[in-house]
Amino acid sequence: GACLCPLDEYSVLLFGGAEPSEEGLRGLNDLWVLQVDVENGKGRWECLIPSETRNQSDSRPSGRNAATLTRIDPKGLLPKYLWEKALGDSFYILQGGWYPFLHTYDDVFVLRVSSSSS
Repeated sequence: GACLCPLDEYSVLLFGGAEPSEEGLRGLNDLWVLQVDVENGKGRWECLIPSETRNQSDSRPSGRNAATLTRIDPKGLLPKYLWEKALGDSFYILQGGWYPFLHTYDDVFVLRVSSSSS
């Protein structure tokens, strides 16, 4: 399945998963946010990064399911240059997973989520 992790009190991030294709299951590398309006009890999904095939120069993870997505405190885990100018941003570690029935991943990616439009 996909990875689901809290973004804030009213939102969650969803990464990856799998969907059926003619070749069997196809791993996904999309990133979605679900924002819940507790006033009216409705949620809204927004695709932040659509799923696509990764090429050699792409820094995003390959499509996968069964990975882990964990929010981290970057000050204890990442080099200072990655977070010192990103105060207020959220950082996540995506680790492992597998492309359905073909490949198991042992890689790690860092996701930085910013609430600003800069």
